[in-house]
Amino acid sequence: MVTQNRVLQTPHPAPRARKSAVVRPKAMAQKYEFFEDKAGSRRWRSIASNGEVIGSGTLAQIAGADAIDTVRNGVPFAVVQHIAERLRLSLDQLLEYSGLSKSTVKARQTNMQPLSAMESDRLYRVDRLITKADSIFLNEEDAAAWLRTPLRSLGNVVPLSLIDTVPGYEMVLDELGRIEYGAVA
Repeated sequence: MVTQNRVLQTPHPAPRARKSAVVRPKAMAQKYEFFEDKAGSRRWRSIASNGEVIGSGTLAQIAGADAIDTVRNGVPFAVVQHIAERLRLSLDQLLEYSGLSKSTVKARQTNMQPLSAMESDRLYRVDRLITKADSIFLNEEDAAAWLRTPLRSLGNVVPLSLIDTVPGYEMVLDELGRIEYGAVA
C-alpha cells in the first residue's frame, strides 16, 4: 500500500501575532528599586534614565496589554529576588519550584539582561499566586507559608511545586478560590 504525503498550501501566509500597541523601549527602564508603600507592603518601581517612574507595583497587579508587554519584554532579575523574598524562599528554591535554570537566570543577572518571555511568564504566575493568597489570608507571611506547605487536597504536594506548568498553576488558583469562597480545602 502506498501512502501519499500531502502538503497543505494556504493561498495567503498565516497572519503574524499582533504585538500590543503599548511598546516600551528596553533602554528606557534603567533601574528597578524596591520600596515600602504606605500600607507597609514591599513593591517595586521602574525608573527611566531621566528619573521618571515608568511603572510600579507587583507583577500580579499589571493587567491587560501592559502585563503581556511586561512578560514578552522580560522582567529584570530584581523582580526574581523580590518574589523569592515575598515567599520567604532562597533564590535557588524559587528557581527550582518554577522550573527555571539556575545557571541561565544567574547569567542574566550577571549580564544585566531581562529574563526571557518564558521565564517572565512563570514568575508572573508565581507573583499572581502570592498576591491572590495574600488577599485571602490577609497576611503575606501566612500566604507564603500556605504556598510552601504540602496540601492534602493537592495530593500532598507543595502548591509551589505545581507552578512550572499552566495546569498546575490553575489547580493552585482553584484551591485558593475554594478557600476564598468557604469551601473545605
